[in-house]
Amino acid sequence: MFDALDDILKRIRLRSVFYFHSNFSSPWGMSVPDGPHAQFHLITKGSCVLKVDNKDLKLFGGDVVMFTSGKRHLLSDGMNNQSVIGSEVVQKIKASANPFVGDEVAVRLICGHFEFDSSMSDAFNRSLPDVLLLRSEEIKRNELLRSILELIVIESSSYLPGGDVLVSRLGEALFIHLIRTYSELHKDQVGFLAAIQDERISAALKLLHESPEKEWKLGDLARKAGMSRTSLANRFREIVGETPMNYLTNWRVSLAKQMLKESNLQVKEIAFKIGYQSEAAFIRVFRSRLNTTPLKYRVSS
Repeated sequence: MFDALDDILKRIRLRSVFYFHSNFSSPWGMSVPDGPHAQFHLITKGSCVLKVDNKDLKLFGGDVVMFTSGKRHLLSDGMNNQSVIGSEVVQKIKASANPFVGDEVAVRLICGHFEFDSSMSDAFNRSLPDVLLLRSEEIKRNELLRSILELIVIESSSYLPGGDVLVSRLGEALFIHLIRTYSELHKDQVGFLAAIQDERISAALKLLHESPEKEWKLGDLARKAGMSRTSLANRFREIVGETPMNYLTNWRVSLAKQMLKESNLQVKEIAFKIGYQSEAAFIRVFRSRLNTTPLKYRVSS
């Protein structure tokens, strides 16, 4: 079911970075400004208050929260104390100068971020909620996710040789399982994550991802996905938010961007590889989507 998701995850260059696994004592507050990466926090003990979008949420041991678009937020003990910028907290902890040391532990946190190239799939990126929160009771029902979190907690506390590399790899697995679990719990949502939960739409996505160079017609795609032409068109637009052909065009442009960045292929070669019969046609589509030419994009990347 996750073929299309697998394809995207292979291309977005996912990387996880862990900052610390530390105890905080009251009074404490850590503010995280808007940033380019998907920040995450694992509450391994105690509780804290998350303020985001002028709303307060209480987080407890076992909860995980991820800010997929790097949205600003504040974590604290809820006492309205003056907060310290997250980057300063990280620097102090790495220098063995935790700013929130005290006699009684209020919360224990694992914090870090995920890096990925969101430009590789607009549909995937749009499907991600700004704030992805999974409660401990939801995580407990997912054996794989629970096991990954337990290993991260153990490894981030052990300081054994190779631990940093292992935790980073576990972090990549954590990202994937957070996305999987969220999509399974929110099947009523629309967008790419909802589409991969729909067997026939997922089949259509798989075909487009496997063979973007084919001259796809809606009828051919519908037959292979086991749907009528009208049903596919309506259902695809309803769930994904765009037509199959528009999705295909956007996916082709994403593949072209990757090839322009990572290969020495000529623009004409890239055009043929992703399904355009002429270089001029490809350049027109590329310019319409990105407001620049392939060559200018390559130079600026």
